Amino acid sequence: MAGSIFITKKSSLPVSTRQFDYLAKHLGAAFRPDEGDLRQEVFRPHEEGGMDFLSADGLSVTAFASFSAAADRAYDNARSEKEVFPPYEHLWNALRKLIRADMRSRS
Repeated sequence: MAGSIFITKKSSLPVSTRQFDYLAKHLGAAFRPDEGDLRQEVFRPHEEGGMDFLSADGLSVTAFASFSAAADRAYDNARSEKEVFPPYEHLWNALRKLIRADMRSRS
């Protein structure tokens, strides 16, 4: 089984189950306490639907900026795990590239 992180319906990062679990763990932990509703929206398909995907597709420009900041925090936190991070670095780079390429990042 595999998973994906959808930035839009046409822009996603497909990953293996192990990669998805790793990214989802770090992304979920990176939302600030006041961003609970945003986290819930992004994680809804996974936590409520039992599907191995996260989605930022329906986020407003403001919410997407917060999601982008959470992804940056998640990357920084993951990078501090020196022994675990290297095999996942390319996934973080790909995810961050997709986020920055999205039109909502340019507003």
